[in-house]
Amino acid sequence: MSQITQEQRYIIETLLNENYSKLGIAERLKKDVSTIYREIKRNYDKRNNNYRAVLAHRRCEERHFDKRKRIRFTTEVKDFVEHWIKQEYSPEQIMGRAKEQGLNCVSHERIYQ
Repeated sequence: MSQITQEQRYIIETLLNENYSKLGIAERLKKDVSTIYREIKRNYDKRNNNYRAVLAHRRCEERHFDKRKRIRFTTEVKDFVEHWIKQEYSPEQIMGRAKEQGLNCVSHERIYQ
């Protein structure tokens, strides 16, 4: 599954303005026709029922920004890291200790932060 790029959105906008069918647009972009239908449905301008690439790209970025992020640095992980830092272990050693115990841990770069 590949996402539609900003350049492809401009192509969709242009082809829609030239009255291409959704199937024709999908063939031109080498995407499934359902992907094109979904893109247009999600991102068309509701004020005038036109598809605009700039607006579509902005909406896509907003959806990605608002999406929940997976938080790995939980309080359990933080307590584990702090315990071993007090024991003067390096972040790399802490990660190794976590792997030995089968715990999900963050990267050594994150521990340094």
